[in-house]
Amino acid sequence: MQLVVARIGRAHGIKGEVTVEVRTDEPELRLGPGAVLATEPAATGPLTVETGRVHSGR
Repeated sequence: MQLVVARIGRAHGIKGEVTVEVRTDEPELRLGPGAVLATEPAATGPLTVETGRVHSGR
């Protein structure tokens, strides 16, 4: 079973960062550095989280 924990949005800045719409109650556990995430469509992933930070309360 797969569970949606985030939605990747648009690019942010010039360093390869993206915005993420978090859909989980514990993002620091599920989306922390090293987390491997499946994607839909599967051909675009999996993705590995390198770093994360809160920006403007999001």
